[in-house]
Amino acid sequence: MNIQWPSGIFYFKSILSDSNNKEYIRSFQDQQTGQQKDQEPEQTSQISQPEQQNKSLAPANQELQEQIETNWKKLKETPLRTQHIQELTTEMLLLKEREQKLTGQLIAIHPLMNELRNSPRFMRPEDLAVLRKLTDDIYQDFTSRLNSRFTNLTDVDIQLCILIKLGFSISQIAILTAISPTSVSQQKSRTKKRIQQQEPDCFAEGETLDLWLRKF
Repeated sequence: MNIQWPSGIFYFKSILSDSNNKEYIRSFQDQQTGQQKDQEPEQTSQISQPEQQNKSLAPANQELQEQIETNWKKLKETPLRTQHIQELTTEMLLLKEREQKLTGQLIAIHPLMNELRNSPRFMRPEDLAVLRKLTDDIYQDFTSRLNSRFTNLTDVDIQLCILIKLGFSISQIAILTAISPTSVSQQKSRTKKRIQQQEPDCFAEGETLDLWLRKF
């Protein structure tokens, strides 16, 4: 049997259904709004953490940049300083070379030096006194510095050092001091040992007595 419902009942059900739908929609919207409100502090926290980290790292980053800039300036300046040092070193070597040439000329024009070089002979005490003064004048108190620094050197040692400093050869020194060339070599060895007794580091680079005295 077919039952026929009044058309008003369908209208009433339609109203109820529509009302329920609206209520459901409002409820869903409220839930969504609630969830968004609950999520806002968390999202805000997630956003603010990187910002805080950036703020805390900013000073460190700035300091690092300053260090890099400082080191870069030093790096750029280093070749200039090195070049300047090289220029000064070259200039000093040139001055030293000029000084040596001038010193050689002063020694060469000295009357006694000319005589002893061209016609070697046995030196008299007064000759040694003249050569000693010449050496001290040209080489800034050479004998005084040598005596004060190496107090164990004998008069014979000082005489030998003067003759070496003035550029006399072993054969010339042998004639000037009236001994054999072998004895001159032996005397040089003894003088070198006496110097090393007081300063063991002398001749550490293997210098000869002649070369060491030329630098002294």
